[in-house]
Amino acid sequence: MCIRDSNELGEIFTISNGKLSRISKSSDAGMSWIIIDSFDFDLHKITFNNGFGFCTGMDGNVIKSSDEGNSWILATTLDALYATDIKFNQDNGYCIAHNNAIYKTTNDGVSWAENYTSNYISYALNPLSENSCLIFGSGEYTGGCFGSYYGGIIQTTDSGNSWTETQITDITSIRCTSFYSETEGYAVSGFKLIKVIVK
Repeated sequence: MCIRDSNELGEIFTISNGKLSRISKSSDAGMSWIIIDSFDFDLHKITFNNGFGFCTGMDGNVIKSSDEGNSWILATTLDALYATDIKFNQDNGYCIAHNNAIYKTTNDGVSWAENYTSNYISYALNPLSENSCLIFGSGEYTGGCFGSYYGGIIQTTDSGNSWTETQITDITSIRCTSFYSETEGYAVSGFKLIKVIVK
Protein backbone atom coordinates (compact mmCIF):
# COMPACT_ATOMS: atom_id res chain seq x y z
CA MET A 1 0.00 0.00 0.00
CA CYS A 2 1.36 3.43 -0.91
CA ILE A 3 -0.28 6.73 -0.02
CA ARG A 4 1.43 10.01 -0.73
CA ASP A 5 1.38 13.54 0.59
CA SER A 6 3.85 16.38 0.65
CA ASN A 7 4.79 18.85 3.36
CA GLU A 8 5.24 22.61 3.04
CA LEU A 9 8.89 22.07 2.04
CA GLY A 10 7.83 20.06 -1.02
CA GLU A 11 9.15 16.77 0.32
CA ILE A 12 7.11 13.67 -0.61
CA PHE A 13 6.07 11.00 1.88
CA THR A 14 4.84 7.44 1.35
CA ILE A 15 3.44 4.74 3.59
CA SER A 16 4.15 1.02 3.20
CA ASN A 17 2.72 -1.77 5.35
CA GLY A 18 4.25 -5.17 6.02
CA LYS A 19 5.84 -6.73 9.10
CA LEU A 20 6.47 -3.12 10.07
CA SER A 21 4.66 -0.09 8.69
CA ARG A 22 7.10 2.45 7.33
CA ILE A 23 7.03 6.14 6.50
CA SER A 24 9.51 7.08 3.79
CA LYS A 25 10.54 10.49 2.47
CA SER A 26 11.90 11.83 -0.80
CA SER A 27 13.51 15.25 -1.14
CA ASP A 28 14.26 14.95 -4.87
CA ALA A 29 10.81 14.44 -6.47
CA GLY A 30 10.84 10.69 -5.87
CA MET A 31 14.24 9.84 -7.35
CA SER A 32 15.48 8.51 -4.00
CA TRP A 33 13.84 7.58 -0.70
CA ILE A 34 14.86 7.22 2.94
CA ILE A 35 12.91 5.45 5.70
CA ILE A 36 11.95 7.98 8.37
CA ASP A 37 10.15 5.82 10.93
CA SER A 38 8.35 2.51 11.45
CA PHE A 39 5.44 1.31 13.60
CA ASP A 40 4.01 -2.06 14.60
CA PHE A 41 0.50 -1.28 13.32
CA ASP A 42 -0.83 -0.63 9.81
CA LEU A 43 -0.92 2.98 8.64
CA HIS A 44 -3.62 4.41 6.38
CA LYS A 45 -3.45 8.12 5.40
CA ILE A 46 -0.85 10.84 5.85
CA THR A 47 -1.40 14.60 5.68
CA PHE A 48 0.35 17.85 6.61
CA ASN A 49 -1.03 21.07 8.06
CA ASN A 50 0.66 24.17 9.47
CA GLY A 51 4.02 22.41 9.58
CA PHE A 52 2.64 19.37 11.43
CA GLY A 53 2.24 15.89 9.98
CA PHE A 54 -0.52 13.44 10.87
CA CYS A 55 -0.98 9.79 9.93
CA THR A 56 -3.83 7.44 10.81
CA GLY A 57 -3.63 3.74 11.53
CA MET A 58 -5.05 0.58 13.06
CA ASP A 59 -6.42 0.47 16.62
CA GLY A 60 -7.53 4.08 16.20
CA ASN A 61 -3.95 5.33 16.37
CA VAL A 62 -3.01 8.78 15.08
CA ILE A 63 0.70 9.59 14.92
CA LYS A 64 2.04 13.13 14.64
CA SER A 65 5.16 14.92 13.47
CA SER A 66 6.12 18.36 14.77
CA ASP A 67 9.15 18.77 12.49
CA GLU A 68 7.80 18.55 8.92
CA GLY A 69 7.77 14.74 8.96
CA ASN A 70 11.33 14.00 10.09
CA SER A 71 10.20 12.20 13.27
CA TRP A 72 6.88 10.76 14.43
CA ILE A 73 5.25 9.92 17.78
CA LEU A 74 1.92 8.41 18.80
CA ALA A 75 -0.31 11.45 19.40
CA THR A 76 -3.66 9.92 20.31
CA THR A 77 -5.70 6.73 20.13
CA LEU A 78 -9.32 7.12 19.06
CA ASP A 79 -12.01 4.75 20.29
CA ALA A 80 -12.07 2.62 17.13
CA LEU A 81 -10.52 -0.44 15.50
CA TYR A 82 -8.93 1.80 12.88
CA ALA A 83 -8.67 5.40 11.78
CA THR A 84 -8.63 6.10 8.05
CA ASP A 85 -8.89 9.47 6.28
CA ILE A 86 -7.63 12.63 7.98
CA LYS A 87 -7.63 16.19 6.63
CA PHE A 88 -7.39 19.79 7.84
CA ASN A 89 -8.52 23.28 6.96
CA GLN A 90 -6.42 25.68 9.03
CA ASP A 91 -6.65 24.62 12.71
CA ASN A 92 -9.81 22.55 12.18
CA GLY A 93 -9.28 18.91 11.31
CA TYR A 94 -11.48 15.86 10.80
CA CYS A 95 -10.71 12.16 11.02
CA ILE A 96 -12.80 9.15 10.03
CA ALA A 97 -12.65 6.23 12.45
CA HIS A 98 -14.25 2.80 12.07
CA ASN A 99 -15.75 3.96 8.72
CA ASN A 100 -18.63 5.87 10.30
CA ALA A 101 -17.41 7.94 13.27
CA ILE A 102 -16.21 11.48 12.60
CA TYR A 103 -13.70 12.99 15.01
CA LYS A 104 -12.78 16.68 15.06
CA THR A 105 -9.93 18.80 16.37
CA THR A 106 -9.95 22.59 16.71
CA ASN A 107 -6.39 22.96 18.03
CA ASP A 108 -4.29 21.50 15.22
CA GLY A 109 -4.49 17.92 16.44
CA VAL A 110 -3.61 18.44 20.10
CA SER A 111 -6.92 16.91 21.17
CA TRP A 112 -9.73 15.10 19.32
CA ALA A 113 -13.41 14.55 20.18
CA GLU A 114 -16.03 12.41 18.47
CA ASN A 115 -18.24 14.81 16.55
CA TYR A 116 -20.76 12.62 14.71
CA THR A 117 -21.62 8.99 14.02
CA SER A 118 -23.17 8.32 10.62
CA ASN A 119 -25.43 5.60 9.27
CA TYR A 120 -23.31 5.71 6.09
CA ILE A 121 -19.86 4.29 5.37
CA SER A 122 -17.37 7.16 5.06
CA TYR A 123 -14.30 7.13 2.81
CA ALA A 124 -13.18 10.59 1.67
CA LEU A 125 -12.93 13.75 3.79
CA ASN A 126 -13.06 17.23 2.28
CA PRO A 127 -12.85 20.13 4.75
CA LEU A 128 -13.53 23.02 2.37
CA SER A 129 -13.59 26.00 4.76
CA GLU A 130 -13.77 26.79 8.46
CA ASN A 131 -17.47 25.88 8.47
CA SER A 132 -17.90 23.48 5.53
CA CYS A 133 -16.90 19.83 5.27
CA LEU A 134 -18.09 17.14 2.83
CA ILE A 135 -17.60 13.43 3.43
CA PHE A 136 -18.19 10.97 0.60
CA GLY A 137 -18.84 7.25 0.85
CA SER A 138 -21.62 4.67 0.71
CA GLY A 139 -25.31 4.77 1.53
CA GLU A 140 -27.60 1.76 1.85
CA TYR A 141 -27.02 -1.63 0.23
CA THR A 142 -29.21 -2.29 -2.82
CA GLY A 143 -29.86 -5.88 -1.73
CA GLY A 144 -29.40 -9.30 -3.29
CA CYS A 145 -26.34 -11.45 -3.83
CA PHE A 146 -24.92 -9.16 -6.51
CA GLY A 147 -26.01 -5.81 -5.09
CA SER A 148 -23.93 -2.72 -4.44
CA TYR A 149 -23.96 0.31 -2.18
CA TYR A 150 -25.53 3.60 -3.22
CA GLY A 151 -23.43 6.73 -3.12
CA GLY A 152 -23.59 8.71 0.11
CA ILE A 153 -22.65 12.26 1.13
CA ILE A 154 -22.43 13.69 4.65
CA GLN A 155 -22.21 17.47 4.96
CA THR A 156 -21.80 20.14 7.60
CA THR A 157 -22.04 23.89 6.98
CA ASP A 158 -21.70 24.95 10.63
CA SER A 159 -18.30 23.53 11.56
CA GLY A 160 -19.62 20.15 12.64
CA ASN A 161 -22.41 21.32 14.95
CA SER A 162 -24.92 19.52 12.71
CA TRP A 163 -24.65 17.12 9.77
CA THR A 164 -26.96 16.08 6.94
CA GLU A 165 -26.87 12.77 5.08
CA THR A 166 -27.81 12.42 1.41
CA GLN A 167 -28.10 9.15 -0.49
CA ILE A 168 -27.64 9.15 -4.28
CA THR A 169 -29.37 6.12 -5.79
CA ASP A 170 -28.15 6.48 -9.38
CA ILE A 171 -24.46 6.01 -8.51
CA THR A 172 -22.47 3.59 -6.35
CA SER A 173 -20.02 4.26 -3.52
CA ILE A 174 -17.75 7.30 -3.81
CA ARG A 175 -14.21 6.49 -2.68
CA CYS A 176 -12.03 9.18 -4.26
CA THR A 177 -12.48 12.96 -4.33
CA SER A 178 -10.46 16.06 -5.16
CA PHE A 179 -11.53 19.67 -4.61
CA TYR A 180 -9.75 22.63 -6.15
CA SER A 181 -11.85 25.31 -4.42
CA GLU A 182 -14.34 25.67 -1.58
CA THR A 183 -17.22 25.01 -3.96
CA GLU A 184 -15.96 22.85 -6.83
CA GLY A 185 -14.28 19.49 -7.21
CA TYR A 186 -14.52 15.96 -8.60
CA ALA A 187 -15.58 12.59 -7.24
CA VAL A 188 -15.12 9.05 -8.58
CA SER A 189 -17.94 6.49 -8.36
CA GLY A 190 -17.10 3.19 -9.99
CA PHE A 191 -15.97 4.19 -13.51
CA LYS A 192 -17.75 7.55 -13.38
CA LEU A 193 -16.03 10.90 -12.91
CA ILE A 194 -18.51 13.32 -11.33
CA LYS A 195 -18.25 17.12 -11.17
CA VAL A 196 -19.29 18.38 -7.71
CA ILE A 197 -20.57 21.91 -7.11
CA VAL A 198 -21.30 22.86 -3.49
CA LYS A 199 -24.21 25.26 -3.03
